[in-house]
Amino acid sequence: MKVCTQCEIQKESLEFPKRLANKDGLYSWCKECCRKKTREHAIKNPEKVKASIEKRKDKQLASARLYKKLNKDRLVAKQKIYYQANRDMLCEKAKKYGKNKSPEQKQERREYYLKWKESDSGKQYLKENWKERKKKYRKHYKASEKVKDAIKAGKLVRPETCSICNEKGRIEGHHADYDKPLEVIWVCKKCHTMIHKNLKKES
Repeated sequence: MKVCTQCEIQKESLEFPKRLANKDGLYSWCKECCRKKTREHAIKNPEKVKASIEKRKDKQLASARLYKKLNKDRLVAKQKIYYQANRDMLCEKAKKYGKNKSPEQKQERREYYLKWKESDSGKQYLKENWKERKKKYRKHYKASEKVKDAIKAGKLVRPETCSICNEKGRIEGHHADYDKPLEVIWVCKKCHTMIHKNLKKES
């Protein structure tokens, strides 16, 4: 137990912030009094608080980037576990966020992505990601290449409408079996995405 020098109330040791300079290793004020003092200071001196935050911002960003770099594999593994455990919730959250975005926000996001895509770090990331995907889905890419070659040779004809919804647009070839690359179902981008989503759910 310890008495707070500010409110003069006796409280548990856990109610006090740590301070190694003191003999007992605890701050003289309790956490509640510290929070009140911090709030009052922020209300009275908003400009000073803002300037202090900006000063710490660069250091915190540099520290966070270094931490991510040193612990990349561990963080990626942790994120995968969290995503697998909360996949449905995260997908629903992403959908809601996408629907509620204004046209200005969408345009801003698009411009940011295009700028990042042309940067050195963006190009390097996309290049490595493409290599990994090509290696992981080797059979898929080979089947797609064979379909392209067959279309050029006139062995396959790409229709103008989707075989599921009959809509016109970008028509793609869906493989039910990648071991039979020339047996495809011609569908639009939207239907193709839905087919693969349903296959993921089933698996």
